[in-house]
Amino acid sequence: MRLIRNIILFLIFSSPHLVFSQVDQKNLTIGVGNFEPFFIQKDNSGLFVDVIRTVYAQLPQYKINFVYMGNNRIARELSMGRLDAAANINSLNQVKSGYLSQPVFRYSDVAVSLKNQNLTLNNIPELNRYSVASFQGATEFFGELFKRTVSRNPNYYEHLHMDALLMQLAKNRVNVVIMDKNIITYYLEHNLKDEIHLKDLNFHYLFPIPTSHSFMAFTDQQLRDDFDKALLKIKETGEFEAVYDAYLPKK
Repeated sequence: MRLIRNIILFLIFSSPHLVFSQVDQKNLTIGVGNFEPFFIQKDNSGLFVDVIRTVYAQLPQYKINFVYMGNNRIARELSMGRLDAAANINSLNQVKSGYLSQPVFRYSDVAVSLKNQNLTLNNIPELNRYSVASFQGATEFFGELFKRTVSRNPNYYEHLHMDALLMQLAKNRVNVVIMDKNIITYYLEHNLKDEIHLKDLNFHYLFPIPTSHSFMAFTDQQLRDDFDKALLKIKETGEFEAVYDAYLPKK
């Protein structure tokens, strides 16, 4: 995954669009989250960071600078005009004012079990047969059917840390975990070496893919319009999907 991501970044920054006078560039401060692997502060990288970089490779008039912080602070800083843009915003209500981009970031949530358990799981109500763990807020996030189902399951719980979910699965403390498919490979490689491997997992598609989207928010309409045009272009060329594909599990 790291090799593929490095190739993508090389192609981005070797783009002829980047032949642009630094004197003419406008500095943009973009607030981003701090939860891996969407935002990896120590490497100034991550899935959503790579998406933003790919867009701005088409906009050489801007020089982007990332500031890592919690989601609540991002919204507050943008509202106060301390940021030019903010990533992973769910709605305009979150930032009070500004301009939202077209959908940029996407989540692809799946149910995951161990292959050696041979679980049958074709729909949400069948989750009641098993012990299930998911991320905090999942009960509200996945809709009314999911909420009704897990409310009747005494063996359902939610956890703050995604790597802890996979560890619970690896230790056979839970039958099923629900999480974003794009982050599984990262946690297997960085947090769970020798505990569990991709070949050991089954994916059950109980939710629409993508499950949901989030947006970029901008303080200036022109910044938003420029971003949307560049976003459309990289979707047409396939660069957008290439970023996401670099993070998907490879069996």
